[in-house]
Amino acid sequence: MVAFIDEMELLRSEIMKNTMDIIELIEKRRELATMIGISKMRNHLSPRDSSRENYIKNNLKLDDFGLSVLNMIFEFTIHYEKNISLNINKDSIIEVNGDYASRILSIAKIISRPGREIYIEDNNDLIEEAFSKAFCHVIIGLPDKDYHIVNINSGIKTEVILDSKPVLVKWK
Repeated sequence: MVAFIDEMELLRSEIMKNTMDIIELIEKRRELATMIGISKMRNHLSPRDSSRENYIKNNLKLDDFGLSVLNMIFEFTIHYEKNISLNINKDSIIEVNGDYASRILSIAKIISRPGREIYIEDNNDLIEEAFSKAFCHVIIGLPDKDYHIVNINSGIKTEVILDSKPVLVKWK
């Protein structure tokens, strides 16, 4: 049993180092994507470049798992390239109008960023699906840290307050 525990700790330590290396490389990729996005925006080019994506895919020769990870990285990068022009900061308040489903989809697009934690108090399939499609990490239950509340009620107006904190989505 001691050998098993030692082996697990060694493997977990290696996974932790690997994870930190991946995060560091993705952060560097995000910085580069931001610079590329600025250049593309100045030259009126689209953030999505299918020929470049195909070139990378063809030269890496990945299996299905690797291709799935690469596609997530592409979407993460494109998200930053597309959103550098948005002048939204933690003090921004955005008003969203329309029917309930449209407001949920709009809010998901506005506050989404790949991996953002979105908490919902109770299971709500529409909210969960909208934020999952926006690459947010949906968690059912209340967070154990400070968060911003986004209320989506049955009225015609919803305010969204943006911040770097996790977001709790509530509905009435």
